[in-house]
Amino acid sequence: MGSAAFGANPSLFFNGALNDNAYALWAAKIIVVFAIGQGIAEDDARRWFQQLEDAAKEGRFGFVSVPILTSAIAI
Repeated sequence: MGSAAFGANPSLFFNGALNDNAYALWAAKIIVVFAIGQGIAEDDARRWFQQLEDAAKEGRFGFVSVPILTSAIAI
């Protein structure tokens, strides 16, 4: 069995907020925990997160997520 007619449909999501109701906040928190677990100094990871919070307060924050829906037809 093979596949034909592959297609990909990217959908861009822009988030300009960093609050408890924003995907960007939770993604950033997960990245901090992951980075620390991979050996990045905790101070560096927390400083990066603080920079995101500062940018949000100053209106300079932006987060883009690009999920891609891929489809194919089995033949």
